[in-house]
Amino acid sequence: MEAYCRAGRSRRWLAAALAGIASLLAVAGAEETAVPAPELAPIDLSSLGLPKKTPPSDACQFLRDQLADPSVREVILPAGTYVCAKPVVMNRDGVTLRGQGRPLLKLADYADSPLLVLGRLDDGPDGVPPPVTGLLVEGIVLDGNRAHQRGECWGGPCDTGGTTGVRNNGLTLRGVRDSAVRDVEILGARSGGLVTERDCARIHVTGLKARDSFFDGLSVNWTRDSVFEKLDLAGNAFAGLTMDVRVTGNVFRDGDVSANRDVGIFLRRADANRFERLRVADNASHGVFLSDADGQAGSCAVDNVFSQVEASRNGRDGFHMDRDCPGNRLLDCAAAGNKGEQVHGAWVPPSAPRP
Repeated sequence: MEAYCRAGRSRRWLAAALAGIASLLAVAGAEETAVPAPELAPIDLSSLGLPKKTPPSDACQFLRDQLADPSVREVILPAGTYVCAKPVVMNRDGVTLRGQGRPLLKLADYADSPLLVLGRLDDGPDGVPPPVTGLLVEGIVLDGNRAHQRGECWGGPCDTGGTTGVRNNGLTLRGVRDSAVRDVEILGARSGGLVTERDCARIHVTGLKARDSFFDGLSVNWTRDSVFEKLDLAGNAFAGLTMDVRVTGNVFRDGDVSANRDVGIFLRRADANRFERLRVADNASHGVFLSDADGQAGSCAVDNVFSQVEASRNGRDGFHMDRDCPGNRLLDCAAAGNKGEQVHGAWVPPSAPRP
């Protein structure tokens, strides 16, 4: 009986409490309806010192500004990392870009463009831009950031107009004459590492290191009477060194072309070039590969000389000539440990390489 009375008192207390709460809520609702909310003035957040939301900055714009200044002949780039949202273009005669302490230029994520371009972008009716002369690039590192780019060509599908005729290389030379590239390292280009094209002449490249390019480490096209020396071309997805279309009278000497995931050196439509003291080793396909453009007349690589070139441990032939391209010679070359033939094709005697 006592327990029942306690339970009854508890239920009566709870009911009274709930009724009181409902009454309070009704009053609060009436007051809320009767009293309008105050009108608040806008607050200027900048007055509170809060950070503003801004688009990503381009750390390379100062370079473009200086390179475009007619009064500037030499631009010194201090040590550090500079992320470029679009290309840096050197298109005035007699300008130098010199690194101090090995600065790094890196292409921004999804910029989908080349990184550094020497020469002009406005091609004439013959496909050649007006020449630019007397340029020098020295002592810098270029990172093409290829893992975060979406395509091979600048701004869209290749060769569909505008800038899309320009590949997304680490360093591109277009119609450049009497100029030099010294001690430059190129990493991770979305297309080629260093590419010469559009009638380059008398270029001197020395101390080039090109690695991890989507295509070739060094690609020489429409280029004549130039010297490429002290080369380190390794770990590129296609060739270490390739040349095609009007490549005449150039010298490639002293260096290493190794561990590329296709051939070491590829030649087509390349005449009277000389290769000296190169080590071509551990490439996935042929060490040196000469060919033509699918039997097209006049497209063979002809009259090229390989002197003291070593082809070793390549995945196919050491020296391979795919067609009977005339006039190509092997002088005091070495071939050993290649998985295919040491020498294949119609090389001009004396062409037997030493073991």
